[in-house]
Amino acid sequence: MAHVLVTGGAGYIGSHVVTSLVNRGFEVTVLDNLSTGLKNRIENLKINFIFGDLKDSNLMDSALQDIDLVVHLAGSKSVEESMKKPLKYWENVSDTVNLLLSCEKNSIKKIIFSSTAAVYDSISANTIDEHHSIKPNSVYGKTKIYCELVIEDWALSFQNSYFIFRYFNVGGSSHIHLRDNSTENLIPKIISRIGKNLPCEIYGNDYDTRDGTCIRDYIHVSDLAEAHIKAVDILLERDVKEVINLGSGIGYSVQQVLDTVQESLALKIERQIAPRRDGDVASLVASINKANELLSWVPQKDLRDIVNSSLEGFQMDKRKS
Repeated sequence: MAHVLVTGGAGYIGSHVVTSLVNRGFEVTVLDNLSTGLKNRIENLKINFIFGDLKDSNLMDSALQDIDLVVHLAGSKSVEESMKKPLKYWENVSDTVNLLLSCEKNSIKKIIFSSTAAVYDSISANTIDEHHSIKPNSVYGKTKIYCELVIEDWALSFQNSYFIFRYFNVGGSSHIHLRDNSTENLIPKIISRIGKNLPCEIYGNDYDTRDGTCIRDYIHVSDLAEAHIKAVDILLERDVKEVINLGSGIGYSVQQVLDTVQESLALKIERQIAPRRDGDVASLVASINKANELLSWVPQKDLRDIVNSSLEGFQMDKRKS
């Protein structure tokens, strides 16, 4: 069975991808600096773990020996933080270049890269396909599109293959210990605020949307991980150079997400309107036709599944407190 290296494999998304790879019988090496990742998410899995950073060229050269394919998930990922600390986010690009240099030295010719819907222009569209105009509204989005371009040039120059996945909003979990602990994302942020008896902040209610709040496409992390497994299988069989959206194809407003959490908890959620955040756009909803066609992939879970699986850990924490 092929040997896959996953950068950022101790992270929220990474740990789900790693778990899926191990369950399918792949040999897996995880490289993570644990700046945001948690080793206990993957410590019970049969994997090779390397503590380290993509900036360490010697470590990378060593880690990539005997690897058949790389899944590159590592990187800073907060839109809000990227507007305040832009240079930290431009390291996403230099780290990706460093990874590709080590891939070249080790004759690794296949990569899957986690990009983002934040690369797209914020102009109105019912759904956004992969040909939608590129115009990132945040530093985070800018750095991801540059990473995409670097990977595309690397593939063309050296006859290599890739899938670039543009993630929409990822949520939920397959197990409590794999849950999203980041309060950067909407659903865990809502849960955190409720747990602290604080009102849930809505950043702007004057967008050109059906209820004035931002609309996003939410995909369950287990569905996302399954797309990666399908992509690994395809890359190991043939040469591919594709950019693909990963979302559900359905848009929900911030108010609708709050309503869903409220219904699941059977309690009234206090809401507070706050100023818009730099980098936010009114609506981002994926066209997932290409993923359906090329990966034979269809999401199996909906927003309520995402919310309910996120709340499992919350309910446990409440019982302990």
